[in-house]
Amino acid sequence: MNELKIDALREQYKNKWLAIKVSKFSKDKVPLEGSVIAEADNREELWKKVPQNKRKAIYIMYSGKYLKEGYAAAF
Repeated sequence: MNELKIDALREQYKNKWLAIKVSKFSKDKVPLEGSVIAEADNREELWKKVPQNKRKAIYIMYSGKYLKEGYAAAF
């Protein structure tokens, strides 16, 4: 598996849901590097591809924009 920085993976897999096996964390436990073990166009499809026994050891992320242009979110 090819381990890359998370930002590089985001660029390589644009607008995809990714399951990443993390190989390097920051001191604050933020994922910095890893390798993609699964990719999909939607979250539900991605979870079907992730092995059950690996779900606790991976980082799930969406590599595109979360909101369409013109929308906003508040938390």
